[in-house]
Amino acid sequence: MDKYEVGSKLGSGGFATVYLGRRKADGKTVAIKKIECENFDDANQALTEGKMLLELDHPHVVRYYDFFLHQEKTGVGGRPKMFVVLVMSYAPNGDLFNKLERAHREQKHIPEETIRKWLLQLLQALEYVGHKRIIHRDVKLANVLLDGDTLKLADFGIAKVMHAKFAQTIVGGTPCYMAPELLYKEKYDTKSDMWSLGCLVWELSTRSLLSQSKGVLGAQVLKDPSRLRDMWAKMEQCGRSHELIDAVKKMLMPELAERVSARSLLESPLFARRKQAAPQQTLGLGRAAGDATLAQQPPQQQQQQQQPQQAYAPQHQNPPAQRPPAREREAPAAPPPGGKEVEDLCGEADRFQQSRDYERAERCFRKALAINPRHCRSLCNYAYMLHVGKRDYAKSEELYRRALLLEPNRTATLCNYAYLLHSDKRMGEAREVFLRAYDTNPEHPWVRSNQHLFA
Repeated sequence: MDKYEVGSKLGSGGFATVYLGRRKADGKTVAIKKIECENFDDANQALTEGKMLLELDHPHVVRYYDFFLHQEKTGVGGRPKMFVVLVMSYAPNGDLFNKLERAHREQKHIPEETIRKWLLQLLQALEYVGHKRIIHRDVKLANVLLDGDTLKLADFGIAKVMHAKFAQTIVGGTPCYMAPELLYKEKYDTKSDMWSLGCLVWELSTRSLLSQSKGVLGAQVLKDPSRLRDMWAKMEQCGRSHELIDAVKKMLMPELAERVSARSLLESPLFARRKQAAPQQTLGLGRAAGDATLAQQPPQQQQQQQQPQQAYAPQHQNPPAQRPPAREREAPAAPPPGGKEVEDLCGEADRFQQSRDYERAERCFRKALAINPRHCRSLCNYAYMLHVGKRDYAKSEELYRRALLLEPNRTATLCNYAYLLHSDKRMGEAREVFLRAYDTNPEHPWVRSNQHLFA
């Protein structure tokens, strides 16, 4: 870490925390991601997997500059913590999740021309990493960063490599972006990322989140094809063009062999106008140049390059059950809501919070959210504790925003969020959130007693 200056925290989640940083050698602004490891074996495995990231160089893929292990002492006589540190390019304009959240808040749809432009950039990114024989496996709104008008595909799953047991739990519980072949642990290839991209484009097109839907899309469509018809109907209701709907249909084909590739979609009518303006050269070679290079090679080598890419076969210690025929397939069981256990943990956390035992309260909130990440009461009360008890405004705001995505009109959450923004001297935003709370329930006691703060 001696080569970098670590600044303010940009965000955190799971096992990782991202900081704003500066490279001392040339003063370049970077993002520094620290991922806590469980042991040296996990860290070494992550380093091996991460070497490929340093070779990525594409305008729509986050640039990785450095990748190393780092130890930090936890106190006098304490056990040192091990971190894998990634140093990457800094994208100052947030991510696509923030964009969708803003569109949802303002009740405005994202223009289709913008969605097409973003889709074009992400297809170019996926074609590039696919050419490098890299499968992302976690394409989603939060992993697409914005640098001005330019998208950057980020987060190639290093945290999952280091926390394999935890990752398996998450994959089995909330795989809303996962393709059917990944859900059923079958052979997969780069077109598995196309399914995730189709989910992302559908969310942007409809101003909806698949994570808020009941069940798992990749399993539902195998059992009930009408699920997809409902999705196309919603895109039509939002005024999306037939070309865009057709592109999403091709990306969300349940069978891997029938799903469109990034290259094929780049050549589709969806981008016809852009191709007339500027021919695509995604991999650094024009199509004619690539064909000419192939023609100069021996026939045996040409045949090898023209063969379709083999699907990857994941290795499993225990062979998974085969996917059943279409009409017999059952969706994986939905994660349990937690019920009484979550409510009890939340109540216990509230009692610790009232006695100002914030550390024990935080442990209870974390346990509750590990069981049910969509439990709004836990999200809201945990956020309030971080705000009032620990003065962690950034993390508190993140939790409030998550809660409001689940229940946009929950008055208590809106009131607490407005109070946080007021404490942080962000009066314009605070007033806007307070007015939303007033619109949902003008008779709420907190709303009535605090109108003077937002007048």
